[in-house]
Amino acid sequence: MTDQAQTWMDSAYGYVHTGTGDQNVYNVGFANLGHWLRNTARPDPRRIAKAELDRLRASFVAPPELVRARRTLDSACAVVLLGRTGSGRTTTAKMLLEGGTDDVLVRQLLDQREEGQGIALDPEQIEPGGRYLLDLSAVEERRFQVFMEELSTAVEELPDKRARLCIVAPWERRAELPPALQPLRVDITAPPQPEVLKKHLLMNGSNLDPQTVAGSPRIRERLQNATLHEVSHLAEELVRTRRHRGESDEELLDRVLPVEASSAAALVDVLETGRQRAVLLARCLLPDARAESVLDAAEDLADAAAEAGEPVPVLERRPLSRQLDDLVGLLHAGGDTTSPGQVRRENLTEAHFAEAVTDHFWDQFQALRPQIARWAQRLVHSGRLEPAESTAFVGRFVRLSLRTSPELLDEAVKAWTDGRRPHLGLPAAGTALEAAVVDPRRGSAFRRLLYDWATLPGLPRERAQVVLGVCTGTMATLYQRQAMVRLHHLSRQRDPQIAEVAREALLTSTNDTAWLQRALLSRLAPADPRHGSADAALFAAFAEPERLTEGRQRPRVSGWFGNELARCWADVLTGHPQESWEQPARAWLRAAAPGRPRASTLLAILVHACGRDGTLHALLYALAADVEREDGARRGLAAHFLTESRKRLGLSCR
Repeated sequence: MTDQAQTWMDSAYGYVHTGTGDQNVYNVGFANLGHWLRNTARPDPRRIAKAELDRLRASFVAPPELVRARRTLDSACAVVLLGRTGSGRTTTAKMLLEGGTDDVLVRQLLDQREEGQGIALDPEQIEPGGRYLLDLSAVEERRFQVFMEELSTAVEELPDKRARLCIVAPWERRAELPPALQPLRVDITAPPQPEVLKKHLLMNGSNLDPQTVAGSPRIRERLQNATLHEVSHLAEELVRTRRHRGESDEELLDRVLPVEASSAAALVDVLETGRQRAVLLARCLLPDARAESVLDAAEDLADAAAEAGEPVPVLERRPLSRQLDDLVGLLHAGGDTTSPGQVRRENLTEAHFAEAVTDHFWDQFQALRPQIARWAQRLVHSGRLEPAESTAFVGRFVRLSLRTSPELLDEAVKAWTDGRRPHLGLPAAGTALEAAVVDPRRGSAFRRLLYDWATLPGLPRERAQVVLGVCTGTMATLYQRQAMVRLHHLSRQRDPQIAEVAREALLTSTNDTAWLQRALLSRLAPADPRHGSADAALFAAFAEPERLTEGRQRPRVSGWFGNELARCWADVLTGHPQESWEQPARAWLRAAAPGRPRASTLLAILVHACGRDGTLHALLYALAADVEREDGARRGLAAHFLTESRKRLGLSCR
């Protein structure tokens, strides 16, 4: 895919580095953040996009309606895919837009309410030749109607722009489609679940025989009415399960499949005290943590749930392994008939069973959710967990919160960014938000949270650092325009360090992408009087001629882009003192000297920016003459400027 490509992700990607040790944007001191951003390898959107599309192709099983959907998209430049949850409607849209080519522009359109606007769609985001996905699966009813009204007009403009749009919507909303969209409707039904499971097993490198798996009665029972996401999850469970020595495929399936929700519920229900349940929940949320960390966490959890009583002194604690054996022993002693003899201590650290236990706690003990959230906040700040353990724990807490209680995650993120122990809290907040912003149902609310933070006057540096991290990590690859908007707002912060680092990140993230540069420039012209000096500083850095004229992915400096550059230059020249723009103007004039690439275009932009203000023309002519004196290679610059200036002012060129 090209630099312009949009990627699709199901997990968060952050900064990468080539050194040793645990290093990420959240545990770098703010004073060193600018240097770190400049010198640390960034995610390559092209590489991530290609990897994700390869993954989608490898696991994709076409629904019966794919051919009809492609025909509709080809003829009308738009298609509305309706389907029930788990039907594969969104994946189908991505495959339709990807189209099997490597040079396609694929971007996701989002509700402009996330950007503080009243409209749902911004028509200017749809560029000629672009391909776009609009996923309305999780949009509330009132907002859905707003989208329908705006889409009726937007789809009519697609053929003229040779752009393509796939709209994904719930099947239950089929009656709400306006007449203009009804001909574009294609109802998507899920492909056969056994075929999807086989594909996922092959893609994940499973050594299970696909035919044996698909033929298992228990597998067939699990697949009945399963969504495609649940099928994918089942494949991951089977791949993650460790095969016992000499165990056949049938024996592994018999061992794994029953040890889930029913066995987890039976184990939780048979436990007699809150402390026992705290030990079980702590073990399942921290399956890879050290025994000491789990026991400490269990004590804290029991205390958070008001079940602690007198704390057990460390020397009197029974070993974690013995306590876990006791818990499993209670299940067997109780005569569990759901899966007799199936649950063993090692099951408690197997991902699928640990997840079933935590889900049971979360779903059946709803009053415990706020206590678990407060415990999670304290556990991260306690420093008892190794960095990798903390990251994994936060990921599990995020998964639970996003299912039913996003407000608890919101509270946790705010607690982790309150300035206490930032070396522990900021990585947790970053991990949580990088997962939350890509969540199909809840992502909009958390992207809006980052927007609100970025626009908040006097934003604390801790929260600014998290916005920077998410917007230069996950959002930089998945929601590039939205990341650019938030970084732009950060660059307007009163704190000069926040503004400088955000400006650096903004320029770096847009440097190789022409459409993002156009989007950023459209935000700078005309000038916003509330942020004049901040935007002028940003434009001065943005308008370095090398950024605009060298390399493959550079916008044309003529046409619309050239006119917008001239508008920005005019705002800077007329609204700010000369000392603030003299150095950028000198750099621009050096690039506009005769014989340089696109010299005439660059000079014309600067002359046009002067309008009919003779004083400005005189100031820039003096700068041009000075540049020519400093560098003999720029010979003829002043004369060329004078000629163009006279034309602009309507004076004789003799």
